[in-house]
Amino acid sequence: MTASPLRLLAAAVAFTCTVPAALTAQTSLVFGTWTSFEWFTGVGSVEGNGFFLDALGRTRLRVTDDGYTGDAFDIFINGALFASTPTVPGGVFTGAYAGDIAWNDPQLSKTDLFLNPGQYTITIAVREAGSGFSDGEGFIRADDAPLPPVTSVPEPGSALLMASGLVALALGRRRMSTRGGV
Repeated sequence: MTASPLRLLAAAVAFTCTVPAALTAQTSLVFGTWTSFEWFTGVGSVEGNGFFLDALGRTRLRVTDDGYTGDAFDIFINGALFASTPTVPGGVFTGAYAGDIAWNDPQLSKTDLFLNPGQYTITIAVREAGSGFSDGEGFIRADDAPLPPVTSVPEPGSALLMASGLVALALGRRRMSTRGGV
């Protein structure tokens, strides 16, 4: 039995209605890849509906300006202000129009932050636009950031006990050497 075109259309509409619009309109961040964003209205939200991040482990999130200096951003995670990039002097052309180059340019505004496993909606707002510009672009990137392994450190009490034992041995040896020499 084949489905009629009308039935297929109804199923497609029903499926579309079950997916939240906010999630379908967001750009999913791909781990290890710089994703560009832009704005055309000066201070305010960047274009689009933000980014979606599905972090399976601890994640490092980086945001950087590019091109000309002077843009500063506020980063919102699930609707709450989470981090901001610093204010930097504006109007200096850096030529940094690629994510890694922009991230490594000390003149550009940037920040990184760490997120625990989970699903996140990330939005970016331009807090300060570079002098003379009402538009611009930047980059965002997510990378795995596992915690380094924990090394065991002796407890202070154990170290104190060991030190006092060494002192006792040294004093005992000193007494023996003075008795033997008499």
